[in-house]
Amino acid sequence: MTIQIIILIIVIVIILYLLYWRFSNFCRKDKNVDNKKNADYSTSRMSTFKNDEDFIIKNPTYSFDNIIESIKRDFFPKNVFNEEDCEKQLINFLNKKYPNKIFRHGHNSRGIKIDFVIEGTNAIELITLENEGKLLSLTDKILKLQQDFGKIAVILIDINKIDIIKIKEYAEELEKRGIKIIIKNIN
Repeated sequence: MTIQIIILIIVIVIILYLLYWRFSNFCRKDKNVDNKKNADYSTSRMSTFKNDEDFIIKNPTYSFDNIIESIKRDFFPKNVFNEEDCEKQLINFLNKKYPNKIFRHGHNSRGIKIDFVIEGTNAIELITLENEGKLLSLTDKILKLQQDFGKIAVILIDINKIDIIKIKEYAEELEKRGIKIIIKNIN
């Protein structure tokens, strides 16, 4: 009987030690995130944009819907040469507008890349419309993303290579599925 009690005490001590170790590592990661909040996200920093870099946006009181409305109302990309340029402009816009909110590149449960994940449960996908094939693949991608994210928004950057009627047809189809759509035209 006493051997069983000793073994039980040893197991409890080991479990407590592992919990302490796990919690202390978790706290250290939080301090690293706090250090990133103070980092300067200049254009030189933006060159690492493809590497799943964390982008800190600072106002936790804003909801996903507010952020999307702000993009719809106030974001106007300029001199867009490719999707990466537009993503950099969007992150700069968001960084100024919401300096404490966490935005990061991410993936869904199937490994599909997502341009921005907000608060772990919402997603924004940005697409420059170079051809109709991008619209087709976007529809497929969004259907797969819906299984993992509560809210999804798609920003379609019209660079005048696809007929606007075609773009609106795809946008309406996605809106029927509960996706928020923003169409931005580059002149």
